[in-house]
Amino acid sequence: MSTEKRPKIASVAVAAAAALCLFTYSLDQPTPLPEESETFASVSAAPIGGRIEIDHGPSGLVRVAPRDVETDRDAGPPSASLEEAQPDPIDLAAAQASEARAEQTLRIIAMAQEQFREARSVDSNLDHLGEYGYLAELMGTAPLRNGLGDSFVDVSELNAFLPRDFAEVVSTSAGGACEVNGYLFSVYLPAAPLYSGEVEGLAEALHGGSGENAPDANQSALRWCAYAWPSSETTPPRRAFFLDNSGLQLSTANTPDSEQPYIGAAHAPRWDAAYVRPDMSGEAGGETTCDGNGWDR
Repeated sequence: MSTEKRPKIASVAVAAAAALCLFTYSLDQPTPLPEESETFASVSAAPIGGRIEIDHGPSGLVRVAPRDVETDRDAGPPSASLEEAQPDPIDLAAAQASEARAEQTLRIIAMAQEQFREARSVDSNLDHLGEYGYLAELMGTAPLRNGLGDSFVDVSELNAFLPRDFAEVVSTSAGGACEVNGYLFSVYLPAAPLYSGEVEGLAEALHGGSGENAPDANQSALRWCAYAWPSSETTPPRRAFFLDNSGLQLSTANTPDSEQPYIGAAHAPRWDAAYVRPDMSGEAGGETTCDGNGWDR
């Protein structure tokens, strides 16, 4: 071989070695991934109560987010309303009818009181002025106060100014009362005035009529008051009522959140519940009353 061909052979050998090195290097490099192609649809099973979110990124993938349990618990039921449910129209009509009957019964008691007084069925101080009576006295089912308060008249000889079967007297937390058409009714008569001039009320005896402390003769010729309240809890709640000798009729909402709700024999109104001060000779009604409920006309 001549000396002129040796440089060409050396050049070819160097080029081949370089190509081999380049090929080996390329095998060690990671293969590049193809560009992400657009996803046109994706189907996934959503958890119960999960919410679907749309990802507006390059893939347009529809994703299902898991349910946020803590958020759902704080939010409450989706159908819950912030407003209280309205009462059933039938229940509301029944409550209104019951209230109307209670008001009518109070007016019947008021008429019986005036007749009782005019007839002078009770004249305990013998001044020829009639006095007002308790429910059992108006029905003629209890002995009447007479003379000087120490003797009683035989009721069998007297005419009743309320039907004798009007109602039986039942015991309540505030004294005797009568139950009529889903309402309890109580009558209070005045005691003798205190040194301060205030007049307290005396409840009917648990067996009906006057108790150990007889009402004051002079004051009983002037005034009385009566209350009516539901004998049981109902939905919607029913109002409680007040009536006095002047014809003043008041009512209070008597809801469970009232200062003093009156429901049944165990929760009867005191004699001063609707008065501004504990005084039967004083003012009754208004927003500030002894029981804290407020009584409106």
